Amino acid sequence: MSVVIEARKQLVSVFGFSESERRALKSMFNLAGVHASGYSLINPEERITADIALVDADDPEAMDAWQRDRHSHANRTPAVMVTKAAGATVEEHRCISRPLTMKKVLGALEGISAQAKPQGSSEQTEVSVARTRAQADRYSALIVDDSLSVRRFMESKLGTLGVAVDVEFAATGEQALALSEERHYDIVFLDVMLPGIDGYRVCKALKSSKAAGRSRVVMLTSKKSPFDRVKGSMAGCDAYLTKPPDAQRLDSIIQKYLLKD
Repeated sequence: MSVVIEARKQLVSVFGFSESERRALKSMFNLAGVHASGYSLINPEERITADIALVDADDPEAMDAWQRDRHSHANRTPAVMVTKAAGATVEEHRCISRPLTMKKVLGALEGISAQAKPQGSSEQTEVSVARTRAQADRYSALIVDDSLSVRRFMESKLGTLGVAVDVEFAATGEQALALSEERHYDIVFLDVMLPGIDGYRVCKALKSSKAAGRSRVVMLTSKKSPFDRVKGSMAGCDAYLTKPPDAQRLDSIIQKYLLKD
């Protein structure tokens, strides 16, 4: 039985960044929300309420906007600077380098959050307990696809979550079933078109197995036919992804089926 400790989300104001980076940050914060206190992006007009600022240090306009915000509100909100240069420093502020990953961003934000709370405060203790539990969690994933590029893409995506995920691979349905008999996987990403037995038959076998029946199965296919989705549902799959996977849809599935409490 797990105990979930509620804590107020930290409000994060953002200065600069491309649209794709902002979407990535929003996705990271959504995923982080299933563990610990979490973080929430706020609108520019709400910056005075921010707990932490996230600043694009490579963008002069973003740096100017951040400086103006500091002076206009006498704002001493701690900041995380994001830059292309590894090992860069900006005054006394914490810096992380591009590309943005969940591990880098949340690591910097959590470091600031820990410094901002008085030592020994009950809130800090509770959040630390929750975060320790989250960091101790290990998840397992099986990626079943005969395409090396797909396997690498999925492995890369799972590697940016900021939590430990043991990833294993199978190129055929037979290999997937053999691996699933040896250990439990929290989530299985399963291609429909495989050498030998197809993904639908593999999914049905997994769902009917005592050893693998609790695994979440996400079907991967290049087809968009509603009929294929029906076949996947009949086989017992939990979700369906069209290749190449949409990033937002994939994040939603990972949050729902992998990063569970």
